[in-house]
Amino acid sequence: FTVLVLIELATRRVYIAGISAEPNGRWVTTHTKATDADDKFLRGTRFLIHDRDPLFTQAFRSTLECVDVKTVEIPAKSPNCNPHAERFVKSIKYECLNHFVLFGERHLRHLIEEYMRHYQHERFHQALGGKLVVNNQSVANDNDTLRPVGCRSRLGGLLNYYHREAA
Repeated sequence: FTVLVLIELATRRVYIAGISAEPNGRWVTTHTKATDADDKFLRGTRFLIHDRDPLFTQAFRSTLECVDVKTVEIPAKSPNCNPHAERFVKSIKYECLNHFVLFGERHLRHLIEEYMRHYQHERFHQALGGKLVVNNQSVANDNDTLRPVGCRSRLGGLLNYYHREAA
């Protein structure tokens, strides 16, 4: 399966634009259009950095140019030029997907959805100074040590989030 991932660098938010067993250039272009129309992910975006995968066709680049987004291809065989995407792929593989035997696209979608909820709302990020990507206001301050510690588990306890409930 191929997963089309879009990462907003300023906020570290990650969007899953699509999943396909047999992707092609038309599929990537269609999902990029849908993502912009539905989520307005590309609003205010000036550049979209991507690798040299043949899925990123001229039609894909033209679609983005129509909304004033310039595509930037990283040099061949240089994953270090796109470190945020590479780090996300490594994280989702090692923290989630490598622990499961996939039973099809529906199962993969479920695992990715659960991981994305954890990644965006429950996982602390070093690049953000130990903060969450999406701050959850229902969690108490770190100074409130009188409240009991709660735990949210996902995927059978593979992903855990420990927190103190707000008053």
